Amino acid sequence: MRKKVYISPNTQSEIVPLLGESMLLYDEVYLDITIPSFFDVISKNIGGNSLEYLLENGILRFTNDSSHYVIGSQQNSPEEKFIFSLTDDEEKTHKKKKKQSIKKTLKPFYSKGLIDKVLNNIEETGVDHGKVLEASVYDLDNIPYVKEVLNFVVDYFELPNFEFARGDNGGVIFDPKRQLKEDERKNVTELATFGLHIIAETNQKLFLSRVLGEVSCERELEPFLKRKLGTVFENHKVKDLSDNFLELCEINNFPNIKEAVASNMLSIEDLIKLRESKNGKVLRVWLDSTTDRCVTKKVNFTKEVAKQMSMSNNIDLPTKTLTFLAIQSVGILNAPMGIVASAGTEFVLPYLQNYWRPNLFFDKARKIVPKTQNA
Repeated sequence: MRKKVYISPNTQSEIVPLLGESMLLYDEVYLDITIPSFFDVISKNIGGNSLEYLLENGILRFTNDSSHYVIGSQQNSPEEKFIFSLTDDEEKTHKKKKKQSIKKTLKPFYSKGLIDKVLNNIEETGVDHGKVLEASVYDLDNIPYVKEVLNFVVDYFELPNFEFARGDNGGVIFDPKRQLKEDERKNVTELATFGLHIIAETNQKLFLSRVLGEVSCERELEPFLKRKLGTVFENHKVKDLSDNFLELCEINNFPNIKEAVASNMLSIEDLIKLRESKNGKVLRVWLDSTTDRCVTKKVNFTKEVAKQMSMSNNIDLPTKTLTFLAIQSVGILNAPMGIVASAGTEFVLPYLQNYWRPNLFFDKARKIVPKTQNA
């Protein structure tokens, strides 16, 4: 089974760095396109050949899951804030306008054939958005949980304290505890609605984790998502794959991938080379299995890496040894779309844990992308 992840950038500047890192760590990346000017950023940072490669090989998939709900008011009750779901007609209109906008944005940069592939690649993840909305509305009646979320919002935006209550129409009303000027009051109310976004996005990511297996999570959502996971799933794992990869980069004196992409030191083309290298393919399996093991056994990731490095049985890939033959025999190195989890993976993982070390990836990476050597 191919490892999948859903990522939803909060700002335009996060789009390419998050995609770049996720490409190295996962087999498939579901990238949410909801953020404004999303395809402006894509067209200016990813060349046509690279984009076509990512789409053709199933590495990159676009999705607009976050657009299924909105936070707003009703005309007859402007004080109340609601979590809405788009109607079927609104959704069709939205998708039609979105496609027209995407075509216009991409036309100066890509061929018609590639633009059609992009449009055909925008897909649904399979999440039941009605249930996401239902769960979010249900959470609004959980007063301690809502208070926890809104206390976070007060600290995050440095807002004056405010009360909240359910309105007559089922929405939420925010009421500052002290007198404010009209424009200040309006600003507090608007920023307070960020709490509703947190509630809705936490539920969305919870449902996405059921469908895809893994989701990236913004730092502000992390405590709330962990809490929801613990409530819904008795046996759940929270894996800090990105943080663990960053630790590996620091240990091996290699650039932070997201920062390197953001500063234009590394391009998507460079990352495709690293991803498709033999050690790049093995890195994904090694990092995932090692992170899983650390979570299950409650072992510190850095200590586990240090322990493995001290075992000094580094065997590079490819090599003429029995290790290479054993790995090759189950199709790992010859898998057309990267390393895939299969019945053979259980056979291969002991070899990865006993012989392969992550420094092999970084040593080869410096040769594949020379500009990383002096970083």
